[in-house]
Amino acid sequence: MNVQLKNLPLNEELIQAVRRWENDPAISPFITPHYVETSELPLVTESDVRESLSNPDKRNYFICVDDKPIGIA
Repeated sequence: MNVQLKNLPLNEELIQAVRRWENDPAISPFITPHYVETSELPLVTESDVRESLSNPDKRNYFICVDDKPIGIA
């Protein structure tokens, strides 16, 4: 298994992957602070992801296993 951090160019596939990760109830509590256990995390939209990842002052590093993105650092 080859694990790397990569600064990948944004494309539709990566944007949809980040949206899925952000909305996955099994992992979203580890991505987004969840201060009140009984509250639900907000749904992250494609527009939210695009806005977040398009910030010119920010570099986006993806966690890749065998060249496949599995998360964002």
